[in-house]
Amino acid sequence: MVPAISNHDHSRKWQPGNGGLCMHTIVRDGSRMHLGISTGGHYRSEDGGKTFAASNQGVGAGYVSDHYPEFGQCVHKIARHPDAPGRLYMQNHGGWEDRPGIGVLRSDDGGQTWRSIAKGLPTDFGFPIVVHLHDPDVVYVVPLEPMTRTCPGAVPAVWRSENGGSSWKRLVKGLPKKDSYFTILRDAMTTDQCKAPALYFGTTTGQLWIGHDGGEEWSCLFDSLPPIHCVKTAMV
Repeated sequence: MVPAISNHDHSRKWQPGNGGLCMHTIVRDGSRMHLGISTGGHYRSEDGGKTFAASNQGVGAGYVSDHYPEFGQCVHKIARHPDAPGRLYMQNHGGWEDRPGIGVLRSDDGGQTWRSIAKGLPTDFGFPIVVHLHDPDVVYVVPLEPMTRTCPGAVPAVWRSENGGSSWKRLVKGLPKKDSYFTILRDAMTTDQCKAPALYFGTTTGQLWIGHDGGEEWSCLFDSLPPIHCVKTAMV
């Protein structure tokens, strides 16, 4: 798999984003594989990683003159659920006022084409996107101000869709109501493996939060930690 993407014809043309050039997401479904690269875009393999092709139809890049290039998009995260074959969710680098809707996307054809599901969100910029453990229609995002990478209005909120992105609900109970300036990075939000899974996120200012009942009510588990870049859960 590594030579197939490292030696790809596009690889010498990828450019680093603000966080550098990174391949951060690998999603596998049998012999089909999906890679998320910042700032390379979404690449798909149909042969278990022997070859890859750019697959970014509908994925925008607001920082270049061609807003929908073949490759070069700043994909932030890709997620899927095993019970929904062919469906993928993407958090892309959105936040462009003159090009709204390019930041939160969905594919229903195995990543060949993408469409926006950002309607109803305060911004379409963010980093993580998480699918509910037991329901492929339930998906979570954390919209951020694109210029500051902090919560809109300094008020943190997780947004949940229960219909695959057709509509969104703001989840804030228990979260700070003002003066919170932090970022939630692409791997810093997850769920646990319980029958009724909770949601977790960590912040760049060192707080770890738990959202009970799928994010309906939040409480802070730990405070004053170092910046949190990744959150994982395990059953013990």
